This record gives sequence, structure tokens and C-alpha cells, in this order.
Amino acid sequence: MRQRLVPLALLLLAVVVGLLFVAAGLRGRSADVVCPGENSPAGSQGEEVPGPMHPGDTSCAVILPGGKYGGTRTYEEQKSIQVQEARHDVWIGAAVIAGGGAGIVWIGLRGGMRSARRWRTRRGDNAS
Repeated sequence: MRQRLVPLALLLLAVVVGLLFVAAGLRGRSADVVCPGENSPAGSQGEEVPGPMHPGDTSCAVILPGGKYGGTRTYEEQKSIQVQEARHDVWIGAAVIAGGGAGIVWIGLRGGMRSARRWRTRRGDNAS
């Protein structure tokens, strides 16, 4: 019994992590469009403006990891990228939930088969 608790706990942790990914992905679809770098909307004369992007914004300077400049995006491009990232998070979460759930079912079935074998052995019925 104890030897099944650690794998079972890890698989439950995987399911929880998967649920967090799905929740983040679903929440990301309805969230504001956020510029990952410097948001300089039209009419701001190059000044960075805090807060989310608005329809019609044409200059979101994208800063890549390591501080490298990644170009600019319009509001529509950034919104499309955020929707794609949210969809990706939902799929990753679903896959992790499926894997964790399959592992939990596998552990449950193995435990059930073992107890059935023990019950047959105690009864004296070894025929399978």
C-alpha cells in the first residue's frame, strides 16, 4: 500500500498542475491584450504608456528573453498571439491531466488485480 502512495501523490500533483494550466489558458483568452515589452500607442510620441493595449495601437516593442529586441506588433497581432498561447496552455494542461489520470487509473487497476489474486489464492481457487 505504501509503495503506491508516492506515485499516486505525484500523479495527483500532475493533475493539479494540468488544471492550473487549463485555468490559466481559459483565463488568458478573456484577459486584456498586454504588450510584453514597451507599449507606445499612436499619439504618445514614442513614450511608453502603462496598461493594456487598445484597438488601433500600432507599436508594441517586443523584448525577447535576454533583452533582445524582437520587433513591433500591432494590437491585432498581439491579441492573436495571446489567443494562440492560451490555446497552447489549455492543450498542455489537458495532456498533463490525461497522463496523470491514466496513471491513477493504472495504479488503481493494478491494486485491484493484486487484491483479486490474493482473494483467489486465499480461497484456494488458482484457476484464472
